[in-house]
Amino acid sequence: MAVTKIAQFFAGLVTTKLSAILLGTVGVGIVNQLNFLTQKMSQFTTLSMVEAVVKQISENRNKENAADLIKSSLKSYIVLVSFFFTISFIVLFIFSNNITTYIFGDIAYLKYFFVGLLTFPLLIISSIPFAILRAFLDVKTIARARIGIVLVNLVIAIPLFLCTKKIF
Repeated sequence: MAVTKIAQFFAGLVTTKLSAILLGTVGVGIVNQLNFLTQKMSQFTTLSMVEAVVKQISENRNKENAADLIKSSLKSYIVLVSFFFTISFIVLFIFSNNITTYIFGDIAYLKYFFVGLLTFPLLIISSIPFAILRAFLDVKTIARARIGIVLVNLVIAIPLFLCTKKIF
């Protein structure tokens, strides 16, 4: 896990430097606000239910009917998160002008708010595999997955910064 943290740290330095060079202060500010917004939306929507799923899977993984219990836990998690996601999405969409003005300081950044809103489901979906891996204490796979995610983020970030630079 230490190697993973080191890789995440250096990838963060690279993306921060690239965003500063390519996007300037306004672009970096928008990217940071989008990150903040999507993380808070994800925290609110999942309500730390991932931890409950991890606990349920961990407690039931060695029982005879473990597969059924794990499926039931995951179904419950998906249903509850989908419900909260739908409500959150509707509220965020209805109040998008107000939230954009509050978060970004100007309604001119509404399109960036919608970009963040559209990436929101990906954050929620990605929580499921990590919950399963954490429940089974598969640290090696988690570490490999995180390093893979860091590399994918770097590969995706560079073209995104270049495309976003044209917008500013």
